[in-house]
Amino acid sequence: MHCRRDKKVEETISNYFVMNQQKTAIAKFDKNGAFVESLHKVGRSKDEYIGINDFSVDEQNNMIVLLCDYTKLYVYDLSFKLKHAFNLSVPLERICAYKSKIFGYSAIDNKIVCMSNGEFKDVVKGEKPKSWIYSQTQVFFKTDGLLLASLECDTIIYRIDNNGVSRHISFLYDGYEDIIDQYRESDVESSNGLVVNTPVRIRNVHSNEN
Repeated sequence: MHCRRDKKVEETISNYFVMNQQKTAIAKFDKNGAFVESLHKVGRSKDEYIGINDFSVDEQNNMIVLLCDYTKLYVYDLSFKLKHAFNLSVPLERICAYKSKIFGYSAIDNKIVCMSNGEFKDVVKGEKPKSWIYSQTQVFFKTDGLLLASLECDTIIYRIDNNGVSRHISFLYDGYEDIIDQYRESDVESSNGLVVNTPVRIRNVHSNEN
């Protein structure tokens, strides 16, 4: 199966789940690349959405989570049957389903949250720029049985597990503090009040025993 790099793909034991380029559907393929079925619920009714911001698959718990229109969260089983629907009080940019838990990322506050009893609670708070961050940077990374996460404007990769959050690795580079200072100033804002680019943009994380 071929997939453009700007599409999101999640792999399970038996299938691939792919978000289409227009971010309006999730397609399911078998391991030979053959199409199986798709989820497409575009509209304005209670169980519909305008666009998909992110999705995540938790195969062990038969769960696909969709973040739609920044403030809608849908939980489906692996056959695209709707199980739960939530309206979010705080907009999210990213979502991650991991070991029956649902984590989210708020770009407004630059923080990671975790759902509990239908509400999201703060897990990690990072450097908060003066304006809302607008980027396509990945936040959550499932690698070698671990869930890792990185925030914008940060030099820490976090490990998230049942014991909470810990520092997995820290890093620095020359000029970091100067760049962060720039993002605390008002002159980095664009005309619409968004920070378009951020100093730290982690694209890929791979972890192993070494």
